[in-house]
Amino acid sequence: MGKGDPEPDDVYNLSVENAFQRNLQAALDGAVEYSIVVGGVSTRGWKHLAAVLSAEKRLKDAESILDFTMEEAGDMEKLDLLKLKAVLQMAQEQPKQALKTCSNFLALIRAQEKSEQSKTLLKKYETEAWQDLASVYGKLGSWSDAETCLEKARSICFYSPRGWNETGLCLEAKSLHEEALIAFFMSLSIDPDHVPSIVSIAEVMMKSGGDTLATAKSFLIDPDHVPSIVPK
Repeated sequence: MGKGDPEPDDVYNLSVENAFQRNLQAALDGAVEYSIVVGGVSTRGWKHLAAVLSAEKRLKDAESILDFTMEEAGDMEKLDLLKLKAVLQMAQEQPKQALKTCSNFLALIRAQEKSEQSKTLLKKYETEAWQDLASVYGKLGSWSDAETCLEKARSICFYSPRGWNETGLCLEAKSLHEEALIAFFMSLSIDPDHVPSIVSIAEVMMKSGGDTLATAKSFLIDPDHVPSIVPK
């Protein structure tokens, strides 16, 4: 790097800031510049480039970048890349491909459990992987499989806003509106700003009316009711 050339971290940080501000062309230019400056050897740079491309709706290009990056990434880095790849495949309405990616994600987690990697981080990844699988099965209309995945996720992390929201979606798919609302409110009790659960509550309320809301709230007053809403 010559004197006066920008520092790689400065280029990267500016690109990330532009992405947050939805200045996508500037973010894309910065992501490409960063990759050039570091000689194309930064996993975080390629991951950021894929994220910017996906924001521009260039989902296939973003997925290709991830596939290229995974060839050189370490195992822990691959976990992040596989998770993002599954999200991109779902956005492209490719649930079967996403299912395969999530399965690969779980297999890699299992392999890492034998190493000395952070157990806390691996538990987080495994919880998210089961939740991702539940989402995929939900898209495929296979609610029993989705529920099985959510049970696996809850066994690892019971207090997960996303997990309770996904549980609510499974219950709502079975027309169990009150139970679904309880699950959504459980999610909000863990994270009051969990937007998907707020949206889910609004959608259920529009379908079923205000009486359901009162019943759901009465259930939440007594925490002993909570296990009864978990799908069997």
